[in-house]
Amino acid sequence: GGKLVSKEVKGPLGRKVKATYISQNKTNTAVIELAAASGYSLIGDASRNPMKTSSYGSGELLVDAIENGARRIFIGLGGTACIDGGVGLCQAIGVRFLDNNTRVIRKVGNGSMLNEIASIDVTKIHSGISRSQIILLYDVDNKLCGKKGAAHVFGPQKGASKEMVGQLDNNLRHYAKILKKEFNQNILKTKGIGAAGGAGASLLAIADARLENGAEFIARQVKLDKYIKRAALVITGEGTIDSQTIAGKTPYTVTNIANKIGVPVIAIAGM
Repeated sequence: GGKLVSKEVKGPLGRKVKATYISQNKTNTAVIELAAASGYSLIGDASRNPMKTSSYGSGELLVDAIENGARRIFIGLGGTACIDGGVGLCQAIGVRFLDNNTRVIRKVGNGSMLNEIASIDVTKIHSGISRSQIILLYDVDNKLCGKKGAAHVFGPQKGASKEMVGQLDNNLRHYAKILKKEFNQNILKTKGIGAAGGAGASLLAIADARLENGAEFIARQVKLDKYIKRAALVITGEGTIDSQTIAGKTPYTVTNIANKIGVPVIAIAGM
């Protein structure tokens, strides 16, 4: 019973893109995929640079969904071009980030400006945020920082050089300290928050969002175990099966459920 809603928003590098999300008026629900407005598929390989890319457009979609009546919003974390900790997204919903001189940082949030943030002002945040339930669905259980964090694991595919990876990791660590100071949320220890360049970190702390493993959540909604119990064989798959698969992606979740029931699994991969 849902419908597709399209809106022109800022893409990862600020150029306008048309992004789509799902709205279901009957249940006041919206489903937003971060990659729709902030995905690396929206820019060419040569333009990928997580020091410059932003999740701002995803925040514009969130505002649009709320203003269209959504009060329960599912956000899919994955496939973004940015490693901005969700700062760009939060700017779009009215959050202001201040520097050491308590001046508002005017540049659009991206990976390079995180270390400039000294405090966060939420007095201008969109009023609908506090009336909405935001559920973040992640597909990898990586933490925000460290060797298995957002910058080290996903930075290279988003266009980061080795030097950039180190700087982005440091910038995210600095931002996590600010979030802890301002909202008493220890984001650094949260499993799954490294997905989508850490975009969920801001929403978790600032908007009191809930974080869930996406594949496990969907499996529960469709009662996947009930169907597997009636099956002789399960076939699953994804574009690329690699080390990230066992960090919580769909084939891993499906296989875990099937193993508990005792049904064999075949996984098919593009590569």
